[in-house]
Amino acid sequence: GRTLLKREKRERLVLASKCLYAMSDDPNDQGLSRKHIFDSVDASLKRIGTDYLDVYMVHGFDAHTPIEETLEALNDLVRMGKVRYLGASTMYAWQFVKMVYTSRLRGWSEFVSMQCQLNAAYREEEREMIPFCRDQGIAVTPFSPLARGLLSGAPGSLRNATDNFTADQYGDRASFEMADAVARIAAARGVTSSQIALNWVANRPGVTSTLVGVETTAQLDEQLAALDIRLTPAETHELDDMAEAAAERRDFHAARRIARFLGMDLPRPSRRGRITDGLDDDIDDAEMLELLRMVLKDMPKGAADTLRGRVREIGRTAAIEETMDSFRSSELGAILPAPMLRQLCEDMVSRATGGLTARRGRL
Repeated sequence: GRTLLKREKRERLVLASKCLYAMSDDPNDQGLSRKHIFDSVDASLKRIGTDYLDVYMVHGFDAHTPIEETLEALNDLVRMGKVRYLGASTMYAWQFVKMVYTSRLRGWSEFVSMQCQLNAAYREEEREMIPFCRDQGIAVTPFSPLARGLLSGAPGSLRNATDNFTADQYGDRASFEMADAVARIAAARGVTSSQIALNWVANRPGVTSTLVGVETTAQLDEQLAALDIRLTPAETHELDDMAEAAAERRDFHAARRIARFLGMDLPRPSRRGRITDGLDDDIDDAEMLELLRMVLKDMPKGAADTLRGRVREIGRTAAIEETMDSFRSSELGAILPAPMLRQLCEDMVSRATGGLTARRGRL
């Protein structure tokens, strides 16, 4: 920030920052509490050397802080003049809807942008988040247009081989097939895979602009040149067809994410029932319980042994609380309501110790 301010007038720059993740071990130095938001903004302004930010984004949804506390703090920052506009990033559509409409009902400053993940290999946000943003006139500025480098034309690169996030999000066969398709189109046109991937994102309905990262001026020139490319209907159709086929093989259901978090292999249920039709926001408690039963059925022996050992060391109640604490800040904690999370942890401990509760209403 300071370097940019030395080279350009402040009014010609758009400076942004985010807030959510832990910056230290201090419990108050994380999340979207009023304290952390205010402290984070002041720290950003000091580091950058400016007296205001053009855009300030919440980097996700904080389920542990009252939403009114978060939104009122953001509104106060705008009123103070420390922040010009508000944005959000990486959350479920229903969470963003809740934040948008709570701000509107209270007459507080509203969000003007959503920074979500979107690329040819990952299009989940086209289901609900982007349509909502288009309807509400909220700018969409996707990140990871190259799928963490997978669509850059070098799927076997050092980063793709060592980045745990890449392996988790794009380690499936469908993603690599998409990378091959992007590379085929690029080769036929005589351009790079990165340019095809960037152009695809930039021209998706609802997308305002996309984030890019560069290390050299040559990379910047290459990415800017992607704006001049026009994919033909046939090329777009090829990528769309592959994405639809990938969606059939992938399962974005909450239960599969839970299974992955627990290191389990969840078999894909029949597509006839509502269980597989309801994605994330549509699933009801009974369906979630059924899916969690499937997860618990194949609890890895290592996980069971660990839980059994903790019960011996600290007791059953403490082991349940410890398991819940480990889940609260995870993807699992974001998916499940607190009572269901407790129920899951109780039954995980029970199963590990050989006494899984089977009465009605329990897993």
